[in-house]
Amino acid sequence: MDELVKAIIQKVLERYPKAKRIAVENFLFSSVGYEYDTQIKNLYLDAQLYRWNKDTINAIRTGLNVMHINKLLK
Repeated sequence: MDELVKAIIQKVLERYPKAKRIAVENFLFSSVGYEYDTQIKNLYLDAQLYRWNKDTINAIRTGLNVMHINKLLK
C-alpha cells in the first residue's frame, strides 16, 4: 500500500503544482485505513484549520478518490 500511496501522491502533486507537498503527503499517508466519508470530513476540517489553498484541497481529494476506487476494485 505504501508504494501505491507514494505513486498517487506523486501524480496528484504533478497535477496540482501549487499544492502543499507536506500537507498532501501527511494527510494521505495518515488516512490509510479510515472509511472514505471519515477521510473527506477530516479533509475539510483540516483545510479550514490549516487554511490550505485550493490546489492542496483538490490534490488531497483526488488522492483520496483514487485510493478509494483502488480499494473498491480489489
